[in-house]
Amino acid sequence: MTRRYPFAQWLMKFTDKIFAFMTSCNWFLYQLRTYVMPNILRLVLSTQWISKRIFRILSQIWYSYRKSRLSLQFIKQKLKFSAGDRCPYVMTAIDGKLQSIYHLLMEPKFHLLCIGSIGYDSLIPVHLINYIKVVNLPLNESWQKLGVQSGLYLLIRPDNYIGLLSDEISPGLISGYFDTFKGK
Repeated sequence: MTRRYPFAQWLMKFTDKIFAFMTSCNWFLYQLRTYVMPNILRLVLSTQWISKRIFRILSQIWYSYRKSRLSLQFIKQKLKFSAGDRCPYVMTAIDGKLQSIYHLLMEPKFHLLCIGSIGYDSLIPVHLINYIKVVNLPLNESWQKLGVQSGLYLLIRPDNYIGLLSDEISPGLISGYFDTFKGK
């Protein structure tokens, strides 16, 4: 949280300035926001790389916790993502239609994604069963494009960042991840 605080401060100041601009009674600012700004914004946002960049900055999906002690990984696969990154945006069949896996991550808890192998609630230590939901996903082409070649386990935090990334999983590994942060 403290790492994002400077950005949050900047965003608050920025939105305050935009609000002041949008609600100003000044004749010049009224003309500017009514006749000039819509054309400028249309031009700027029609450029795909600019609109993507603005979205990434404001949404903070570029942020990573790779060097944080909240991020652990035990993998041999060469992946295009790491523990500490935001969970990759992957499309998969959910209820018979192609959807983002983010539809499966909406509950405010940890999610254990079991890619290409079946995970069971018995993988979750008893004292954590109410805090972690097991989600089984097929190893499809989308995951393969990200470097996943065999079974993979992602423990996704409630903020949709990968806390634990491993080729193998056990109740001891999951419990150890949470035990690392007791009392801190």
